[in-house]
Amino acid sequence: MEKTAQSQKVNSLITEVNSILGASIANLLLKKNNNVYGISKKPPSAEVLENPNFTLLDIDISQPLPTHVPSFDLIVHLLSESTQTLKNFRVSSSLTPATNNIIDKAKNQTCKVILMAPLITSDFFYEHIAKKQNTQENLRLFLIGDIYGPRQLVGKNQAYIHDSLNKPHHFYERNELTDLIYQAIVSDKIILADEGLKTVVPTYIDDALSAFSSFDGDYNKKSVSIIVSEGPRTALNVAYEIQKIAQFTLNKQLKLFFSGPAKVYTPEPQPVIRLEYLGFEPKINLAEGLKKVFESYRINISSEEFTFKPQQETKHLHQLSPAIQLPISKEQKVESKKTQEISAPKYLLNLSLQKVFLGILFILVLTIIKTGLDIYWGISELKSAKKALSTGQLEIALNNSKSAEKSFRIARNKFKLLTLPLAPVLPAKRDSITYALESGRFGAISLQFFIEGAYDFVQNLKVITASQDQKSSLDIEKASANFKQAYLTSTQAYELARISANGYTFLQKLSLAQQNFKELSDISSTSLGFVNFIKDLTGSSDKKTYLVLLQNNNELRPGGGFIDSYGEIIFENGHLMSLNFKDIYTIDSQLKEKIDAPKELTDKLGLTQLYLRDSNWSTDFIVNGKTARDFYKKETGLEVDGVIAIDLTFIQKLLFLIGPIIVKNSTQEISSDNLFNHNQSYDQIAQALFNKLAQSFSQIDANNIQNINLNELFKTTQMAISQKHLLLIFDNQNLSSLVKTKGWDNALPPILFDPSEESSGSRDFVALSETNLGANKANRDIERKIDYSMTVGRDADLKANLKITYTNKAQANTWPAGTYVNFLRVYAPKDAGLSDFQNGELSDLDAVEVSNPANLAVFSTFVEVPVGKTHEVTFTYKIPKNIKLEQAPTYHLYISKQPGTDKDSLTFSFNLPDNIEAKSVNGDQTFAAQKNIKIETDLSTDRQFEINLKKK
Repeated sequence: MEKTAQSQKVNSLITEVNSILGASIANLLLKKNNNVYGISKKPPSAEVLENPNFTLLDIDISQPLPTHVPSFDLIVHLLSESTQTLKNFRVSSSLTPATNNIIDKAKNQTCKVILMAPLITSDFFYEHIAKKQNTQENLRLFLIGDIYGPRQLVGKNQAYIHDSLNKPHHFYERNELTDLIYQAIVSDKIILADEGLKTVVPTYIDDALSAFSSFDGDYNKKSVSIIVSEGPRTALNVAYEIQKIAQFTLNKQLKLFFSGPAKVYTPEPQPVIRLEYLGFEPKINLAEGLKKVFESYRINISSEEFTFKPQQETKHLHQLSPAIQLPISKEQKVESKKTQEISAPKYLLNLSLQKVFLGILFILVLTIIKTGLDIYWGISELKSAKKALSTGQLEIALNNSKSAEKSFRIARNKFKLLTLPLAPVLPAKRDSITYALESGRFGAISLQFFIEGAYDFVQNLKVITASQDQKSSLDIEKASANFKQAYLTSTQAYELARISANGYTFLQKLSLAQQNFKELSDISSTSLGFVNFIKDLTGSSDKKTYLVLLQNNNELRPGGGFIDSYGEIIFENGHLMSLNFKDIYTIDSQLKEKIDAPKELTDKLGLTQLYLRDSNWSTDFIVNGKTARDFYKKETGLEVDGVIAIDLTFIQKLLFLIGPIIVKNSTQEISSDNLFNHNQSYDQIAQALFNKLAQSFSQIDANNIQNINLNELFKTTQMAISQKHLLLIFDNQNLSSLVKTKGWDNALPPILFDPSEESSGSRDFVALSETNLGANKANRDIERKIDYSMTVGRDADLKANLKITYTNKAQANTWPAGTYVNFLRVYAPKDAGLSDFQNGELSDLDAVEVSNPANLAVFSTFVEVPVGKTHEVTFTYKIPKNIKLEQAPTYHLYISKQPGTDKDSLTFSFNLPDNIEAKSVNGDQTFAAQKNIKIETDLSTDRQFEINLKKK
């Protein structure tokens, strides 16, 4: 697919770009001068990653694509649905959210979508997706055979596909053919399962690319195309071919075995393939393809870099009859003889190796001397740039970052040139250092873009907060473009730093920058999101009014805290017109309508009337926001365009950032240290704080913003959002979409995690909701420890145990401290069955109210913690689901943080029976084979744990 010379480059998106298929397509499109964006859990090859037109995106395609991602002309999606799902697909079957999102893009008349799936995919699959409205003319399906090629298998230092033979795999990762080839490379035998009758459809990677080039952009051809090199063959037939080719390319005598006791295996029916009707001409048959693969590894990789653990059962191996072992041809004997004749004696080989390593050592020393100064200077300049940015000196920071980029570029070029002789000997180590230097260069570039974006953003802040006689129009395009580039290049820097080795002394400091690049990526993404929606927020051509709720989280409520004060922010034509905070009682007294209070408020506080101050009865801010705006309209008659909730933790962080304030008609300074010990009302504090902030913006010097640390302000705001000290909902469609996608409205359950969705594994969910009904501020003194334990039964059933330990650390039983009277609600997956409950020394299931609203179960009870006491509450319940060890052997837990809480201690335990063991936790394989997993962390933000399992 091509655009005219006058138009922009084609933007292409490729999923699973780290696979041989994804990386090869990426290279093909890059050669066509496309802008290629890739998505994968592992980084792609250096050839792809280092191309200036390639960008690795750190996004989740199971969710709507973020706004900072460009619009795509072409999307190539390698399906990650399981083989069983695709093979047995029916119209009633479901797809993964990622695939659904990609297919929806085909509705866009400018976006072409190519889906790539294994050959065995059911005919019902395309029939199902083609029914989606307006997708047929923009949607193609390619069915791929057993794809293989020279780049598919690599050694330990570049673990790629076969680093874990027992893990679930997709068609673009491994197949029956690559498993056979792998065995031939790493061992002296090939073990065949199922009597060698499994079907193999060889598809050489070059033929696949040829087919892709033939089909790409031609949407007049049939919507489903088959890509193979030749027709189906049995695994046994392929093994004979491998045995033959390996004799004269790898100089190996491979023996063939059947694994396990003899049994009857019936090959599954395969589609009839007529090569003349494929639509392209395959050129690489199996014999030629195998020769290319084996020759590639004979030249580039020592087979001793591999370890092989056969996936098949090896207790009963039956060697094929020697009568059918292939004889060695005369030519092969000559080849073998030549190989023996040129073999050097061992002592000469050792001597040669000594000389080689001495030469390597000399070159490395020379390289370090030549590049050391540039590396040191680059690191120093990056530090200086970061320091200047943190103090608001944008011009100095920009110059430092430019100098750092130049130093890393020179160091990289020198290193690559001087270590060219090492390329065949130490390729992995050479690449590792090159990646590290390139990471520093990209990091410096991303910092430049961020600084430029900050400069442009500051100019817009001045416009928004300027006085009436200085009003001018907003110009956000430059800021948006710079923050977007900062995000993309910092993501690239992070990925390069991550894949580079950290064991080189002179690069250790540079490797420490990895986390800084990740932070810069996150801040750039947040800044970009805000800048892109600033006109929607401020109303570029109309009036916008927002209700702000100040929640006192020292008196915890489900939505974050008792609503102590409220504010009203008004923008008009993109400019701040007014910002006013008032005590909540000033408008609650105007409510005329009778609204019944929740039963718990009546029983504990004697309240029969519900007001705005007590309206945040849900942990879901979507519910609370709608309720608050309804109360606000009833009490004032005014409509608002959105609701914003902040708590005292956020106020304290802002005070720490901008310094002490003095409220109107007072001489008392309020700082982050004495925020909770003063005689000023919180509405007056909020008013003074945000007045100072707005004044700082209006008087800011774009080149030197030392009166406010913009970088720290971004980080503080981002942290407040992620830790739920700042919550938002908006009427504006663009803003609403952003908030929902990011989870800034604290939906319950999160829109990003549906506990009932089981296609990719068994999902578990936990959320706590506490309500302080003691008419005090006891939460300042409450320490909370949460222990969640999941026990998996032999049938993969799930039994949960949740223990919450409260300690009331108050020194005296006087207001605002006091007994913590807590109405506690625990949210679990729908229909969870409570089997045991302990509240201190009391054990009474009748003391717990069980309900099942929407798709969750809720356990509700009262807990009291006197001053100076510790109290434990325990819930034991069964979750009505099993882990599907055959189809989706994954357990996924989401623990939701309650708004207004701090960094509560969290311990997660996961216990397995003897017949099941763990493979990894959140991708970390150090937990492999463990039966009892224990992870200690905190609940400063939502936590997720994904545990991959397998049967023993």
